[in-house]
Amino acid sequence: MEYAELRERVAHHPHQRTLDERCYGIRTDGLDKETPTIMKQESHLLSWKPRHTVVAVACCLGALLSGCTNDAYDKGDGPYSDMQAELVDVSIGEEKKALDFVTDKGQHYMFETPVLATWASKADSTYRAIVYFDDLGNGVAKCRALGGVPTLRAKEHRKLQNMADDPVGYESVWVSDNHRYVNMALLLKSGVSDSNSALHKIALAQDTLICHSNGRNTVHYRLLHDQNNIPQYYTDRSYVSILLPETTPLDTVVLQMNTTDGVVSKVLTIR
Repeated sequence: MEYAELRERVAHHPHQRTLDERCYGIRTDGLDKETPTIMKQESHLLSWKPRHTVVAVACCLGALLSGCTNDAYDKGDGPYSDMQAELVDVSIGEEKKALDFVTDKGQHYMFETPVLATWASKADSTYRAIVYFDDLGNGVAKCRALGGVPTLRAKEHRKLQNMADDPVGYESVWVSDNHRYVNMALLLKSGVSDSNSALHKIALAQDTLICHSNGRNTVHYRLLHDQNNIPQYYTDRSYVSILLPETTPLDTVVLQMNTTDGVVSKVLTIR
């Protein structure tokens, strides 16, 4: 589809309306091999390098803002005063340029100008991302920053028996507005390692899937984290999206995490 044609379609999309000015994070999982999806940036095992490398893309607003604009920050009525932030599904076209995105509320936006997504591994694909933007009206968005968001999928727990379970910090966990994702803002301890290849590793184990007699389904997940001997000098906030399965619709997700404050279980109502 040509860019001009796509922009015309977005302008007349039935779900166009003003977004709440909220700054989101990232999402979490799905069920092993059950879930067909067009999300290309997904894996059962995610890795992060220490600060100023891979994780810096999703950790801080300052790093992301450098990707789309060179405008200097100004207080009051400055260039960022009307900026919004959303977790989205973004369409990457030819030459790895982002053309449009759909928010978790179903709102469709076209970028005023296509945005180069250097983090995308393939063109002509759909990715999970966090976007900072100005709403110009009529379904058009001016990009302030665009960063890729890893989409984590669950694996059967027996396949992750050798995975470490080091404590991990977390800031928040929530279900997306469209009930397709569980979102997590993780707090990873990082520092300068002797090895430049040292990575945090995150995985999601599926322990049980309970199909109740009333037709409702409950899944039990465990978030696993491998600190991988990375020094713990400071904290990086990192966002992750878990894509929930469509072939086995879930009603409840029980997510267990070994956190820096002990083992925590979160019960999330999906529908």
